[in-house]
Amino acid sequence: MKLLLDVGNSRIKWAWLDEQGALTCGTPGLHARESAAGFVARLAAESASPDRVIVSHVGSVALRESLESAITARWPGVDMYWLQARTEMCGVRCAYADPTRLGADRWAALIGARSRWSGPVAILDFGTAITLDGLAADGTHLGGLIAPGYHLMVEALHGNTGALAAAGAVDHSHPPDLFAADTVSAINSGIYHCLKGLVTETTRALGDWMPGGYTLVATGGGLAHVHEYLPAATVVDPDLVLHGLARAAREGA
Repeated sequence: MKLLLDVGNSRIKWAWLDEQGALTCGTPGLHARESAAGFVARLAAESASPDRVIVSHVGSVALRESLESAITARWPGVDMYWLQARTEMCGVRCAYADPTRLGADRWAALIGARSRWSGPVAILDFGTAITLDGLAADGTHLGGLIAPGYHLMVEALHGNTGALAAAGAVDHSHPPDLFAADTVSAINSGIYHCLKGLVTETTRALGDWMPGGYTLVATGGGLAHVHEYLPAATVVDPDLVLHGLARAAREGA
């Protein structure tokens, strides 16, 4: 039994990979609500001990250290593998001159996409940051882009603009009016149109980069903020990084 961990800036997603290659995903843990030790204790109570732990980590150094400490304390001697992008792995060739500069989550998502779709794939990941990565049919990574995600936009406005600091939480449950008559609604409208514009423009440009057609895959914890204006044919796969970790595990990572 292998434990797969997708450690982001806000939460940890996880899954068990059994000896037959079946993936069982669990309830994510939020950093703000659960300590690393508490998270690991919860997993230990739900299943047998893992023989290996495979991790995609893009959180802080402090979180990595506390998570590693909690895992080794709970399961002494367990083998831990921290995924890192390489020049080539699992049929994917990295576009970066220095592959170690590519985030482990993006690398895992590319591996997951390669394992699930045979043709060209574009991956939109809506996490703390929004990323877009392209993957050619032969497994060549085309590169990508990075933009601030929903919560980063909100925090930037609230934290760096004194007059907006007391505006409160943004309601993103429905499309806002373009012209707002109060500060909270104005922030909501601005962020909504930023996100919608990013999705609209990038998906339009993808047609030029992949004129023969492609599969558009959306993933990440921020999908709720963009779901309504993703193209109808978009494949939503919230666990794409975990699928990539599973593929890496099956190939001996």
